[in-house]
Amino acid sequence: MLDLIVEFIKENHPTYSQLREHFASSSKESFDYFLNTLSEQGTILKIKANYYLSKELNLIPATITSIKPRFAFATISEDEDGYISLKNLKKAFLNDRVLLKLISLPRQKKEYEVMYITKRSNQTVVGEVDIIGNKTYLMVDKIAPKNFLFMVTKGGENLQKGTIAQGKIIDVKYSYAEVEIIKDLGNKLDIGMDITRIILSNGAPLYFPSEVMDQVANIPNHVLEEEKVSRVDFTDRMIVTIDGDDAKDFDDAVEAHFFQDHYEVGVHIADVAHYVSHGSPLDVEALNRATSLYVQDRVVPMLPFQLSNGICSLNPHEERLVTSCLFKVGLDGRVYDTKICKGVIKSYARLTYNYVNNFLNVERKIKEETDSFTPLEKMLIDLYNVSALIRKKRRQAGSLELESVELKFKINSQGEPYDVEKRKQDVGELLIEDLMIKANEIVASTIEKMKLPMVFRIHEKPHAKRLEAFKKISEAKGYPCHIDSLNCIPRDVARYLNTIDNVDDKEILSSLLLRCLAKAKYSIQNKKHFGLASSSYTHFTSPIRRYPDLIVHRLIDRYIISNDVEYNADFKTMLSLRAELSSSRERRALNIERSTDSLLSCKLMKPYIGEEYQGKVVSMVDKGLFIQLENGIEGMLPFENIKGDYFIFNEDMMIAKGKQKGNVYHLGDKVDVILEDVDIQKSQITFKLKQENNRKERSRYIYYGK
Repeated sequence: MLDLIVEFIKENHPTYSQLREHFASSSKESFDYFLNTLSEQGTILKIKANYYLSKELNLIPATITSIKPRFAFATISEDEDGYISLKNLKKAFLNDRVLLKLISLPRQKKEYEVMYITKRSNQTVVGEVDIIGNKTYLMVDKIAPKNFLFMVTKGGENLQKGTIAQGKIIDVKYSYAEVEIIKDLGNKLDIGMDITRIILSNGAPLYFPSEVMDQVANIPNHVLEEEKVSRVDFTDRMIVTIDGDDAKDFDDAVEAHFFQDHYEVGVHIADVAHYVSHGSPLDVEALNRATSLYVQDRVVPMLPFQLSNGICSLNPHEERLVTSCLFKVGLDGRVYDTKICKGVIKSYARLTYNYVNNFLNVERKIKEETDSFTPLEKMLIDLYNVSALIRKKRRQAGSLELESVELKFKINSQGEPYDVEKRKQDVGELLIEDLMIKANEIVASTIEKMKLPMVFRIHEKPHAKRLEAFKKISEAKGYPCHIDSLNCIPRDVARYLNTIDNVDDKEILSSLLLRCLAKAKYSIQNKKHFGLASSSYTHFTSPIRRYPDLIVHRLIDRYIISNDVEYNADFKTMLSLRAELSSSRERRALNIERSTDSLLSCKLMKPYIGEEYQGKVVSMVDKGLFIQLENGIEGMLPFENIKGDYFIFNEDMMIAKGKQKGNVYHLGDKVDVILEDVDIQKSQITFKLKQENNRKERSRYIYYGK
């Protein structure tokens, strides 16, 4: 449908009434939604009464991604950013969708001007209240140039200086915006206020609308007898949930049993679609959020806690409705006899990763001598064994195991971090991961074979240009990389990673390789999942916390359970747009989580200014080296803090060399540093070098200069 609208506009430059007449078969609601989407994307533009394609007017769709003191950048494509001087930024804010015009002359650096703002990233802003004379302002970080003001013109009568407030943008002038206060969030020193500010500043909602809570109040808190009709009764089966110690919402439960030459596996997923009806206030809000937020001091759920922790959660010893994926696994890891159905379960036990890891790693070995396993322990062994078969098969296909660091902060009662540790995956975490991946593959391939519209989780192959740059870096570290940049396959990448036997080098190169890969996203086009070496993949196993999973459950209900295989162009287009929105919301959630981690890292390290640490170089830019400490915290060692030398940074090789002393820094180098400064406001940690170390060139592959 979107393509048809674009084509008609290109050929006719129609008015709205002409468009409606031509696409009369679509409902007005659907058509207006599609037309508005094209406008917000910057694909089309309405001038006076007629619609045009932006490219016909030499206008370029982009997103404002960075605003500096003297200039801004807009992302035009995955490989191209556009430079914008502040005078040409006009009224655009960070993350706004805009239409740009190229204004620089030939042979000059490309420079752009914002001509239109097609979509505001946020209709609200969050900031600290400041009162100057008789005027009240919100001090909003990062979204606009530094001297741009947010003036409170309505609703600020009772605000106090130092309050954090949320305001609605009423009007935007060239040097200031008028704001109406919609919520007084509390004092800036209140517990958790800094993280609340991060969440709201990124446009994510914290509170559920009243109409959503009214709908939730009418949903039963237990399974009704009539809801069990036509469902498979699994309540007498030993089915368990396995999650973290602090988990409250359980959307997946598993079972596995060995039968001579195969395993029978059940992956049972909470039937959220049964309770969240399409188009209801609850559904609209769930789509708006699209994902739960898991930040260090709280969970901001996609669904209200009454659902996510209640009737939709597979709590132990309580009947719950599920959508089940059943399959058999042979001793060679081959999966067959797959089945997707609706069921009712009663979770036998709520197990934790710590319990499962301790049993499989320790207790199991002790009990093996006497074979005194309980039925539950026997099933855990079956789950472990079948997951190992699945994982082995996936590895043989070329599934990538890339190293990355995820931090878990320990927070005290005042909301302040007092310790941090790196999250680790043990056998319990891997067990659940293996079963969930396989269930996702089964659901995706089942619907794909039906040749019906589907939402896939895709992960495209690495960009050739980035992979070529990576190969130079790898070679400079002594690991020749022979991957074909244009035609690489997962197995080639996995084989390369297996050649790296040094743990530190593997962690560094895995991290760099991860940046070469395209970002995983949702799409109705199956472009496969490179990282998992999967030809057909989706997200089905977490409908409590991810909207795409909820979409897939509805497609299962429609195609498989109800055998309704009819669809029109509007349905397919709407599916595509919801997949695109889900990807966007996922990126927002990641940004919030990273911003929170940066803030807590600064808070944790602030008391230790002047302390000495050993770290390693994990990345570098033209201004300095990024150092990761043993606890996972990262900060920058600016080249200017390495006294007595001038450094040349070679981006192609990721090497920095001192021009005078010849000291060389490579990725992975161990460095002794002193914590020089922590800027909580900017979320920046700065190191200085403890002492100069003479570094000799260690590799014949090194090349300096661009």
